Amino acid sequence: MTKTNTLFAALLAALTTAALAQSPEGADLVVRATAFESTEGQATIILLNAETAWSQMMDDRSGENPAWKQHAAVADRPIEAGAAAVRFTGLQPGEYALMVFHDENANRKIDRNMMGMPKEEIGVSNDYRMSGFPPRKPTWDDVKFTVQPGTNEKRVAMGMLREARR
Repeated sequence: MTKTNTLFAALLAALTTAALAQSPEGADLVVRATAFESTEGQATIILLNAETAWSQMMDDRSGENPAWKQHAAVADRPIEAGAAAVRFTGLQPGEYALMVFHDENANRKIDRNMMGMPKEEIGVSNDYRMSGFPPRKPTWDDVKFTVQPGTNEKRVAMGMLREARR
């Protein structure tokens, strides 16, 4: 094999490997959060792609722990007619989870009462509802869903804590 042919073969192999490493079929996710009790403030929509990130976010009472944020996409959207929507683009197909909270004061964190319970409305993927006392936090298995290549849609109904607060 000549030097030129060897170089060409190496370049072709490198390009083929790079093409295989990238997902040729990207994914988009359209999220629609519904059933907001008011339109004050904004909806903060958090998309996570790792079980450990979900657990870290659930334990992050201050909203300032950066560990889970490296596995998250976050979007703030206005609430109109009791709903908010966002499109996440360029996702890798796989497992994800969503949390949406009604950020009434636009501080980008979930405000809590003295007992540590969220004061702002929350919704999560698969419409998990907390009940009983003390209410059990949703696990990754409760909220995960699969994003396929192409356009995907997911609805999140607000009110995860409504029954637990009554």
